[in-house]
Amino acid sequence: KITGIKDFQIVNGGQTTASIFNACKNDKRPLEKIFVQAKITVLNKQEQMPTVVPKISEYANTQNKIQGSDLMANDEYHQKMEMLSRTVWAPAKTGGEKQSKWFYERARGQYSDMRSRQSSKNQFDSMYPKIQFFDKLELARCYNLWNKKPFEASKGGQTSFKEFAKYLKKEKIDPDTLYYQNSIAIIIIYR
Repeated sequence: KITGIKDFQIVNGGQTTASIFNACKNDKRPLEKIFVQAKITVLNKQEQMPTVVPKISEYANTQNKIQGSDLMANDEYHQKMEMLSRTVWAPAKTGGEKQSKWFYERARGQYSDMRSRQSSKNQFDSMYPKIQFFDKLELARCYNLWNKKPFEASKGGQTSFKEFAKYLKKEKIDPDTLYYQNSIAIIIIYR
């Protein structure tokens, strides 16, 4: 019998978690009467997390096709790029005073999901204009071109992303504000 769990994370359980939340919040069902089958993986060493968690997602996901780029969404690089996109302001457009931010979509659907949860869509659109949206696949394509590999960029999103992932691993890139701003500049040049 399990009496408690600490420092846990749900892997590959997004739909189940959303269903439980909706049953409790929307349908007013008591959680005491809801039971969920779960597989529990115990890791004795914290450093195993970055290796094991993506493998659980990859091997457990047989109903829906999962993209390679989706499996890398939780890599530290992409988490830092997302954090930078939520904190670094873009310069105001020529002649204007209003600043905005670029929105980096680390996981598919983040932009529309975050926008749908806002009470003021206009305010969200003002802060994160759709034109300043980019995702992992576009970033990969832009960097492959910038790194003089148009033959990789032109192969398609997932293939281009695989090459970009190799580049990130080889170069051991740790994004900071300057790197993020340079990335935006590369995207602007690409567009």
